[in-house]
Amino acid sequence: MAQNTNLNISPYFDDFDDDKGFLKVLFKPGFPVQARELTTLQSLLQNQIDTFGQGVYKEGSMVVPGGITLNRNYPVVLVQNNYLNLPVELYREALNGKVVKGATSNIR
Repeated sequence: MAQNTNLNISPYFDDFDDDKGFLKVLFKPGFPVQARELTTLQSLLQNQIDTFGQGVYKEGSMVVPGGITLNRNYPVVLVQNNYLNLPVELYREALNGKVVKGATSNIR
């Protein structure tokens, strides 16, 4: 949704106007970049994203199904390389098929 606040006042001086049809901000080589140029560039990009979004989505439509999904059957858990100053690789074979519980996460 487009912003309705007037930013063409101090300290921003954002004079971007979509009706002018500008899609580019040019910077002078050899001169420092000015805040006004960056503000205009930011407004231009924000306007392009807003225009794209209005063309693709209807106001109030669901972007994603919106539900939370949890896969409890995830086949992998990240294990630290060392446990009690011993490489886990030394006893990895012995852990195969065993249920291991995380000390802080309680993941099994």
